[in-house]
This record gives sequence, structure tokens and C-alpha cells, in this order.
Amino acid sequence: MADDPKYLLSLEEYPTMESFMQKFNGKKRYNLRRDQRIILSHNPQTVINRYKDLEALFKLSIKRFAKIDEDGSAFLVRERKETFRQIVKQANEYEIRTVTTEINGKTVGVDLVALYKGVYYALNGAYDIKHYPGLGNYTNFVLIQDAIDLGMKAVDFLEVSYGWKEDWFKPIPLFQFKGIQP
Repeated sequence: MADDPKYLLSLEEYPTMESFMQKFNGKKRYNLRRDQRIILSHNPQTVINRYKDLEALFKLSIKRFAKIDEDGSAFLVRERKETFRQIVKQANEYEIRTVTTEINGKTVGVDLVALYKGVYYALNGAYDIKHYPGLGNYTNFVLIQDAIDLGMKAVDFLEVSYGWKEDWFKPIPLFQFKGIQP
């Protein structure tokens, strides 16, 4: 049975940001670079591994999805927050990173990332796109560049497109195996 596809970026195929940008048509490249210029005009600061920002990720996600999704953010469920806290707390075989974007001293975006066996897993992120349109695109470039700088082989943006991933990456089909019912 078909499941949601996953979205993987091979850094062996695209070892630089410029090589990755070349995969887009001219109009898309222009729009992505415009988003970068707009966010850069606000002099954003990137903070790595400030783990307390996980709580800001929850708040940003809840605020972001309150008006666009009838179910709201997955972080409305207390157990989901606790699961992510445990991911950070129990890191052993994998390394956890937070990537925070601040503008004018205010946290406007947070991503939680796991590093495991050469793959950079973008587990979850949330941004204040109401006040900073293009921040999601900007942050994706920050994450990809971070993965390149760390020498990762790939960036796994996981499942669920949210309406943008198929524009950036080739979907990889996934399937669920359902056992035979007696």
C-alpha cells in the first residue's frame, strides 16, 4: 500500500548550494534568491545548538498552524512535545542540532535536526512567516548549507510535502506492508 513519499537531497549529486540552485528554472531561482535577499536585509543571526529553543519551535508551530489547518499544529498534543524533548534528551547514536534564526534579537525560526550515519534529518521546523515571508525558503538554504559544511551525504526532509517539497526534491515513494488478515 502506498504511503506518503519522502524527500531526500543527495549532497553527492549537489555538493554546493550553487549546484543545487541550478536544478531550478530561472524564475524559481530568481524567487528563491529574492526570498534570501529579503531575509538577509533583516540581518538574521543563526544560532546552532541552543536546545532551549525547542520550546520556541513548539510555540511558533502552534501559532503558524492555528489559522491554516483545522487540526492545528501537531504540537498541540502534549505527548508530541514530550516525544521531541526525549529525542533531544536521549541522543546517543545520533547527534541532535537546533538551528535557530533570530532577527532583532527575536527568535523567528527554529529547526530540530538529527545527524545519523552521514544523513542530515530535518525533523521539524517552524517560522514566523507572517512577519518574515520567505523565511522558510531562507532556512532551507541554511539547513542545506549546514549539511554541506558538516560533510553529510544527504539531507532527508522526511515525509509530508506541506505543498513545497515536491518543488524542491524528487519524491521517493514509500510503501506500507499490511500483513495478510486471517
